[in-house]
Amino acid sequence: MRIAANSPDTFPMAGRRKFPIFATPLINPPDKLKEGLAVYRDTLPAGARGDTALAFPVHVTASRAQARQECEPGLLRFLREAAERLRPLGETDIKSFEAFRQVLARIESVKYEDLDREMGVFGDPNYCIERVQALRREYRMDEFICYFNQGGIMDHAMVKQTMTLFAKEVLPHCR
Repeated sequence: MRIAANSPDTFPMAGRRKFPIFATPLINPPDKLKEGLAVYRDTLPAGARGDTALAFPVHVTASRAQARQECEPGLLRFLREAAERLRPLGETDIKSFEAFRQVLARIESVKYEDLDREMGVFGDPNYCIERVQALRREYRMDEFICYFNQGGIMDHAMVKQTMTLFAKEVLPHCR
């Protein structure tokens, strides 16, 4: 079981209690996520080892251009839907919801290029191997979680194909 670490208060609370956490740069911008992970690690009791699992959207195919063509509509749909669900929280005038207002503003302005540059793994197997390895180093995560078919509108065969490519061509190089 993991604690979803998406607000500034969650990281230290989870660290103090030695809870494993789950987070994603889709919610927290990379700089804020890295700050939160540092707080989590700094608040762990002496000798305790943290456990971080981070989730990233992933699409493995023949090329970066093809990956964009196939996954961009679903990713943008996912963000629009997330914004609609967060909007009532962002409109609440409660100080503790400031983090949700910031997340909402970010989600409403993010573009595919931002997803690709900051938080996604989209492209041919060799690119994806390099990208996963770089993200693991950058975030010092214990587990890498893949979001396939973000937005839920890809054809089942395409989702199966990208998952198979990831399992056969990328995963063996990222253990």
